[in-house]
Amino acid sequence: MIPNTSRVELKKKHSLHDYHFDALDGLLHHFDPANKRVLEIGGSNLPRELLFDVLGCKKWVSVDLIGQTHYAFEQQTAHYGRETIHALADAASYFDADKYVIFDGRADYLPQVFEQQFDAVVSITAFEHMSRLSAVIRQAYKALKPAGILFSYHGPIWSCAVGHHCWVRDDLNFNRPGPLFDFAHLLLRPAEMYKLLSSHYPPDVADEAVEQIYFSERINRLFFEDYEMLMRGSNFCRFTCEAYGAGKVEPDILGKLTCLYPRNRQFHAYGCQIVAFRDK
Repeated sequence: MIPNTSRVELKKKHSLHDYHFDALDGLLHHFDPANKRVLEIGGSNLPRELLFDVLGCKKWVSVDLIGQTHYAFEQQTAHYGRETIHALADAASYFDADKYVIFDGRADYLPQVFEQQFDAVVSITAFEHMSRLSAVIRQAYKALKPAGILFSYHGPIWSCAVGHHCWVRDDLNFNRPGPLFDFAHLLLRPAEMYKLLSSHYPPDVADEAVEQIYFSERINRLFFEDYEMLMRGSNFCRFTCEAYGAGKVEPDILGKLTCLYPRNRQFHAYGCQIVAFRDK
């Protein structure tokens, strides 16, 4: 585990969150990153002090859809102020430019320079956002050296109580859901959701929430069992999908959910931790 002193200092200095360290603690249970080459998918906000001074990595490459409105720019100005972001299309030119390289682009296609270059592929709270996740998993496999590890820690996933993952405003989001009761996104149709929210918020806010919950590309709306199915269909020789952040589901709600979604059972799981290994 990452020492508490390092955790507290890094959280304060770099605006990191508990989930970053929970994920990395999970990774350290399966993989020692010391002197290893790591590809991060869907993230670019972990600072050098954490990656090299604490974890001891040899190289860290991040592939992230960043753009100019990335929310972390406002929270982590020091980090992004000192790191250069390159276009993924230019990866061949900048792959070896530094031991820490950030590329802006989609991870469902990685340039050839990535193939079999990494001891681990790591993703933190990103897989739930990826619409072409099967392609991302294929690219992760190709990027790994033989016997390499894929580690993903992601949530909230669609099948959990706050799987809508919306962030409309400070009083209407998956951390402060307001009138959004547990599993509302699974139990209500869009028109019903609009009716619920429009009784509490202006129409434009209700519209935005319905768009984010049911139609936007911000999340992929995969159930826990879908992640298991995607991994079973991958080239990884062995894997585990474990629930984390499990919460209690009231029996009457569980009955409604299993009636509506008879092929699914893991509604208690806030998130999913995937650990998968490439063959030797």
